[in-house]
Amino acid sequence: MIKLFKETFQKYTEGIQIRPKRIVKDNEDYYEWRLTAYLDKTFEKLIPDKNKIPEKYLHSEKAFYSLLAALTDCEGSIILRPLNENLVVRIIYKVGMTSKNVMETIHRKLKSLGFKSHLNIEGPDPRYRKKKSMYIIRLYGREAYRLVRELKPYMKHAEKLEKIKLYQRYIELKRTKGKTQAYEILKKELKKLKKKIKEETRKSREKAKQQYQKEKPQLFLQHHHHLLYNTF
Repeated sequence: MIKLFKETFQKYTEGIQIRPKRIVKDNEDYYEWRLTAYLDKTFEKLIPDKNKIPEKYLHSEKAFYSLLAALTDCEGSIILRPLNENLVVRIIYKVGMTSKNVMETIHRKLKSLGFKSHLNIEGPDPRYRKKKSMYIIRLYGREAYRLVRELKPYMKHAEKLEKIKLYQRYIELKRTKGKTQAYEILKKELKKLKKKIKEETRKSREKAKQQYQKEKPQLFLQHHHHLLYNTF
């Protein structure tokens, strides 16, 4: 994500800031990165209303898919779910925002393109630091696969692209090796991908922790002394 953030914004500004951030939850601390890009005020003219999609993205399929791909990179999920009882892997596409108008517009556009899109609202959830209601669009199975194939040429998120490639391989394996063998192969591949993502996340958080300790040593020591005190 850091690499994608840099690639996206370094064309427009030198004011990119990547700083470590500490989060305390249930008396445990977690470290992650805060990504900030300082853009010129003229960028506000490109999207005058943040709760409305500009018409140019709705009149062209290519423009719409490129917009939705960018939104998917940032706010979406590609879910591959093995179903043991049926020996199949189900693909689910999901994207969400707090803007009701934007998500309703995307939902209507998807329907006009022939997709079976489902729009739901999910309330605030303090467990995941969600302070506002989220409007979520989901597509399942063939509909999800059809959509992600349209989005793939415009997407940049490595993990999500890897999942699309895995599902495309699964479809091909079903044709060449049969349903059961395709299921077993993809299940193993998903396990490897999950392990890889977990390890990359661990390394990134550890690096953020080390950087936080370097930048704010006094705060780091105070916090850990506090944790030790609460442990006994």
